[in-house]
Amino acid sequence: MNALRRIGPLVLLALGVALAAAAGSHAAQPPVLHTAGTVSLLAADGSRVAVATTGIKGKCDQIVVWDTRAATTYTAGTNCAGNGGSLPEWVARVALAGTTVAWVERTAGNREDLTLNVASPAWKAPKLAAYLENGNGASGLVEGDYIGGLYGAGTLIAYDTWHVCTLEPPGANDPYGIDEPCTGTHAPVAKRSHSVDLQRVWRLAGASKKAVTSGAGTFPVVAVDATRIAVRTPSGAVELLSPDGSPLDSFPVLPGTLSGAALDRTQLAVIQNGELRVYPNETVRPVPAKATLCGFTGTLAAYRSGSSVTVVRLGDGKTEHVAASLCALTRAGLFTASGHSIAFLPTAGLLRH
Repeated sequence: MNALRRIGPLVLLALGVALAAAAGSHAAQPPVLHTAGTVSLLAADGSRVAVATTGIKGKCDQIVVWDTRAATTYTAGTNCAGNGGSLPEWVARVALAGTTVAWVERTAGNREDLTLNVASPAWKAPKLAAYLENGNGASGLVEGDYIGGLYGAGTLIAYDTWHVCTLEPPGANDPYGIDEPCTGTHAPVAKRSHSVDLQRVWRLAGASKKAVTSGAGTFPVVAVDATRIAVRTPSGAVELLSPDGSPLDSFPVLPGTLSGAALDRTQLAVIQNGELRVYPNETVRPVPAKATLCGFTGTLAAYRSGSSVTVVRLGDGKTEHVAASLCALTRAGLFTASGHSIAFLPTAGLLRH
């Protein structure tokens, strides 16, 4: 892995980023960070934002962290070869907690390799926190281990892992030695099929992983805040866990797919079935059918639909729209990104007109 680069307020494009100073109103010219690569992923915590950038000529993909309050950035190199690699490699997820950034890299050869990497400006180079592999590469075999649900806030970064296993009918054999039998007791099956076992939730302590909980009953991770981890249960409900796995609260979220979830202290916001719902008071606001939640602050929520980002004030339904393809809302403000640019709109300037 490449070493970290700490970059001050004046940044050279040769190092991958450049800052544009703010002037005038926030709507006319918000603070903007320009990156050498195309922004593919975005995550924020407080006044900081982390992005994955790709397509940098002659360089590997980069992770860039921008502190808008201090007007500083730092970058972390990845193992992804970008547009010059012989194997498909890309950054699949990114999370930010304070100044610590974590990301998942995927490499697809005959098998798929998944690495969880962590970087901090206090370290000389990024560190490897976890490695998993599965057959979901050129071989087309899905059995193996996977990682997902990577989220961060404050000092907490949490994620989940699971194992795709094989269920065989009675008397079947495995002549090629490719099956990975499921653990535990399962009902007999009539033909070879797949299931999921070994579900686990983890948190990071530096670059070390610590177990939070295990089993299908509290899986997967859907959001975190500084002191809580939100996990989905088989019924659809979302449970809040402490970093050591102790249960704290539960919200009766409906079964079905979530298009994003976010925590703010004692409240949970989700988008589901064309509605933005806030628990526990179950405030409901309609949203576009394909909207994805990108942040919640208790009084404000933000979601993305196509190339438009909408901020909505939950009390009166007032909205503001921003053209962008990625977004993240924190109590500090709204981060948006498109192409090679990241913009920051402080909370004080949102919905003021």
